[in-house]
Amino acid sequence: MIRTREDSFKTKDKGEKLQLKVRDLLRSYVSEPSLIRSQKMSAHGEDIIIDPKLRPYMPYSFECMYAARPITSTDLLNKMVQSKTQNNNLASTIKTTAAVIWEVEGFEPQILIPLRDYCEDRFGKIIPEKKEHDNEVH
Repeated sequence: MIRTREDSFKTKDKGEKLQLKVRDLLRSYVSEPSLIRSQKMSAHGEDIIIDPKLRPYMPYSFECMYAARPITSTDLLNKMVQSKTQNNNLASTIKTTAAVIWEVEGFEPQILIPLRDYCEDRFGKIIPEKKEHDNEVH
């Protein structure tokens, strides 16, 4: 729990370090790293800013969350609501997916993406249509 102004600054500093870590990792996968930026702390909007030229290849709206203590499911769900709200406010013609990247002190960062969005992004329509003679497995 944040009790003092100093605690607030420490928390924001750790949150900013996570944002920069995420930005740097994402940049390592693209040919134009400058197309991915980190939002200033306490600014409105996405935490990781993806340039419109890169958005078709990286269709996510990232919200970052750092915690020194274990994160509750309520914390994650609240952050996902925030990410979805920001995602809905994006001025983009490309479908993007809300994603929460979270890190608990001492552990590797994790990502939370709605299951349906993950399946659509990862698998698309690779499963062939059912044929009449296919055996069903339940």
